[in-house]
Amino acid sequence: GVVSEALAAGVVVLDGDRARAAHPLLAAAARSNSDPAGRQAVHRELAGVITERERRARHLALGTPHPDEQLARTVAAAAAAAATRGAAREAAELGEHALRLTPRERGERTERVLTLADYLERVGERQRVTDLLMPELEWLPEGGPRVRAWLLLSEGGVVSSQSYYGKAPYFDKALSECGNDASLRAEVLARKALSTAAEGVERIREAEAW
Repeated sequence: GVVSEALAAGVVVLDGDRARAAHPLLAAAARSNSDPAGRQAVHRELAGVITERERRARHLALGTPHPDEQLARTVAAAAAAAATRGAAREAAELGEHALRLTPRERGERTERVLTLADYLERVGERQRVTDLLMPELEWLPEGGPRVRAWLLLSEGGVVSSQSYYGKAPYFDKALSECGNDASLRAEVLARKALSTAAEGVERIREAEAW
């Protein structure tokens, strides 16, 4: 295969259980002279020889340009595994691939949008949370999904949203989506109370009221 030929030619070397270019200039030259289809073929070749779950899922995703629900499911599971072990950036990258690979009409897309937003929030990519969720709001199902979205947006990229007064409109939007769901409403009010209390001791009574 491609990898075996590269190893034999000495342009790729093994570094433990990883394969890498023998020199950074070779890697740069290979990338600049390759087309997308060629790069995708290399990723598929790598996926065939890698056994580690998350790395294999990443190469499969990079080697697949079109939506593929079965692969999206595999990549989403790898993202969840990365998140569980605390590898938040890897989870965010894999989550982004899982969403890209998910056909728009699939019901799983809603959960993958919100899960990716959660991964991005964990690594402090707050503007990307906003950029991801704002165009999706009108497509998200009412109730829990929209509540989750508004709570994630309350941590978004706009500087003013980092204060209680900046976050308050997002909490109010989340409350408006709760309907008669008492548990959802309690979750939003708890977040609102925490944000209020964080403004200072002079607002503790207001936070207790929430």
